[in-house]
Amino acid sequence: GGGGGGGSGSSRVVAFRWASSGKTQGRPDDGFTPFCALEQTLDQASRVDRSCPETIAALYGVLPSDLMSPESPAVDATGAVLVQLSARGAQRSRVRGLLELRTLCEALGGEGVVRQLSRAFYTRLRADTSSDPAFHQVFTRQGRSLDEVVNNQSAWFIEMWSDDKTPYTEMHGEGMLMENLTSTKHTRNMSIPWTCLWLDHMGGAMKATLPNRTPLQRRAALTVLFFWRHFLALFPMTREERSHITVRLGGYAGHWVAR
Repeated sequence: GGGGGGGSGSSRVVAFRWASSGKTQGRPDDGFTPFCALEQTLDQASRVDRSCPETIAALYGVLPSDLMSPESPAVDATGAVLVQLSARGAQRSRVRGLLELRTLCEALGGEGVVRQLSRAFYTRLRADTSSDPAFHQVFTRQGRSLDEVVNNQSAWFIEMWSDDKTPYTEMHGEGMLMENLTSTKHTRNMSIPWTCLWLDHMGGAMKATLPNRTPLQRRAALTVLFFWRHFLALFPMTREERSHITVRLGGYAGHWVAR
């Protein structure tokens, strides 16, 4: 997750640290660890509200109600928010069964499936010229071919969702995995209506491409939905907007609920 992408040294700082290992409120937390890196970074100029429980929960693949002190998170000496779960929150998080992000590519069926996801997403997005012309223009103004944008996005997904594959870094250079897509020059322009449009197109692409035959495949797809929350936590939003995103993604999840 955000902690693994680095950036260019001084441009990013550790903003969140996982602190829920060992015991929670005197009781074992059942060894639960999040699906992402334990330390999450932000651009130094980021306007993300670090104290917002919806932001913290989204980053770590949990829900605000799982946090030990959602309204008053602890902060360490460096200013990083210490992320702690209650005992019940840790148990609920374990039961959700999210996969580690670095295992997603394989669990989804490999690089070919991830490329199909990106192709379906951009095909849908480019065909939608009526929902919001300005949104459509932002994603097509550079004049790049469908193959180019599919290769770029899928390379990022593959690297984020793998343990040892680095196609995005090979394309753009060391440290650019997070920097190119989550620096403030990109995140400040993503309004909530545009975010919802993006999610609608991606939700449709997921239904069209991601396998839904086995429990592992369904867990992988549900983890991808939680990953969108994780990714969007790097974008400045209000608490109400983040709650809306969580509810919207919950609506997509029904397609992959175990049957």
